[in-house]
Amino acid sequence: MFSGWSLTRGIPGHHAAPRPSASTLRHVYKLVRNTLGDAYRMELVTRNVATQVKAPPLSSQHRVGLDLAEAKRLLKVIDGERLEALYVLALATGLRRGELLALRWDDIDLGSRQLRVRRAMQRVDGKLQIVELKTSSARRTVVLPQLAVRHLQEHKKRQDREHLALGDTWREHGLVFASSIGTPIEPRNVNRRWDELRQRAGLEGLRLHDLRHGCATFLQVSGIASDASFGTSREHALPAALRAGRCGTPALPDAVRGRDLRHHWAVRH
Repeated sequence: MFSGWSLTRGIPGHHAAPRPSASTLRHVYKLVRNTLGDAYRMELVTRNVATQVKAPPLSSQHRVGLDLAEAKRLLKVIDGERLEALYVLALATGLRRGELLALRWDDIDLGSRQLRVRRAMQRVDGKLQIVELKTSSARRTVVLPQLAVRHLQEHKKRQDREHLALGDTWREHGLVFASSIGTPIEPRNVNRRWDELRQRAGLEGLRLHDLRHGCATFLQVSGIASDASFGTSREHALPAALRAGRCGTPALPDAVRGRDLRHHWAVRH
């Protein structure tokens, strides 16, 4: 069903369009399947033929990490996005999507640049729930670089304006990353928007989850996790917290905590 994308291939005067990404094909497949499913339930068709077709496989080749040029390009693309701060936190701290969506403002102290990871958003029996993290290794405190602090400050101002505009319609949950009415965000919506942004940034194959694995590399390339602070540039020689993606840790030197990454890029690059 999806093996031959271009219907005009081989026709004189027509050029085959670039093949869509695996995620795009999979999205189209789900759309067709769900639409035919609705039509079947409404007795508009006799069967849902899409159920007889295998979903297009996702590419097994995923990018892990970003170099400095790619990170700068990504920051430019997400500039002005409503969830810009979420992507910056994923890039600069290595938090997982579920951890980011479960963050509450009382988990964050912008003055000391401390962020406490205590909960995660999970789907339980088909319903979204925010659950407490069970293990001590999962519960942790990370140190925020100045780049993340600035984005969170701007994000809070934006959220306060949304709250003020909606008045009593706003449903307060104390979430850092909430929907436009204050409720928890559907994680799949975050993924869909991320797919659009990464394609605009020319980062094909980079999943939102991959940002946490590239966190240590990003900080190293940016000069934050320098040889003087963490030893060698080899990833296997980095401290365990960095290898796990928990890049912002209390072990970071005070000079690192306050460093502004964008200023650092402007000076050195």
